[in-house]
Amino acid sequence: MVGRVLRRVLVPVLVITFATGVLGQSASQPFFGTWKINPAKSDMTATKLQFARKPSGEITMTMQGMSYDFRLDGKPYPSPLSSTATWTETGPHSWRTLYRMNNVDNNIDTYTLSADGRTLSMKTEILVPTRSEQTMTFARVGNGDGLIGTWQAKTFQTSDLSMSFSAAERGQVRLRMLPVDASAVVPTDGTAVPVTGPATSIPPGMTIALKVTGPRTFVMTLTHNSTRVFVDHGTVSADGRTLTLDTINGPEGPTQDRTRLVYDKQP
Repeated sequence: MVGRVLRRVLVPVLVITFATGVLGQSASQPFFGTWKINPAKSDMTATKLQFARKPSGEITMTMQGMSYDFRLDGKPYPSPLSSTATWTETGPHSWRTLYRMNNVDNNIDTYTLSADGRTLSMKTEILVPTRSEQTMTFARVGNGDGLIGTWQAKTFQTSDLSMSFSAAERGQVRLRMLPVDASAVVPTDGTAVPVTGPATSIPPGMTIALKVTGPRTFVMTLTHNSTRVFVDHGTVSADGRTLTLDTINGPEGPTQDRTRLVYDKQP
């Protein structure tokens, strides 16, 4: 869903500019530089994907604290972050979801179920503002039929996520988020400010807050219309070579989950 794409794309690829006054004058500060995701070191296995059929015939999809209802009828249904979702069944073991934002195609999820019904793959094609791809695989937990049931994440693959840090002025932080092309200028005391960007990839009502908690640590919170999307706890390793984002996804509640995204510093 669009919310999941923003969770896995918008945030992990932040271009963050820390204020010189907070982190010091040296260009060798631990946060500075360019970082690229390392899927092999990252851990998404706490993520659950759930599909539950309602008595009305609608299906409820839940992932990383976000839910919405849909039917497999090729019609658009409201989905998180001011988007719509159109589901179609493309075969006996395959499904396609088109997400749109502001009447523009945003991303496409393609689901493929294994012959034994125990493994589900989800390929995400991000369409705007630049194209990229991600793939997750899930293992079925318990019983279910087709999509219906609970799925536990097994693998996460992408090579498109990166972030960079550099110094800025006036004690604030300039964030640019790629590839969704979002941006914000934030203080380092945890005050939330609006996130801006293309209307086709950044919904209205999105805010971000950043608090620098130490020379190698920060906390970053993304919300949409006052509802928390996630909280990131960022840490740079002592040798300065690895950046880890330990994340709580979704608002408080039973569908909340945790992930860990690890980035390697680039030359």
